Amino acid sequence: GVGREALSIRNYDKPLIAAVNGAAAGGGFALAMLHDVRLASERAVFTSAFVRIGLVAELGLTYTLPRAIGLEAAMDVMYTGRSVTANEAHQLGFIRRVVPHKRLIEDAM
Repeated sequence: GVGREALSIRNYDKPLIAAVNGAAAGGGFALAMLHDVRLASERAVFTSAFVRIGLVAELGLTYTLPRAIGLEAAMDVMYTGRSVTANEAHQLGFIRRVVPHKRLIEDAM
């Protein structure tokens, strides 16, 4: 099931780098959080969105996000379903760097 897939990504034996270049909503946000390092272009936006449709966050987001940014900040992001810009994501600590849109893949590589 989905839980096994998330654990497979999380436990991969090589470093995984996420390069987020646009909207990472719901499962996309959760997938990015399973990576070891996360970079984002200035165009990136993150939202858990689950609360807006009456669902519980999936793919381990309730585990990974609080460990990256602390419980209070994670609850704010997940319970409100608000959008978080790349710069705010960097300030919160779940993005390592914000890079120019045209350089994202180059920097990730």
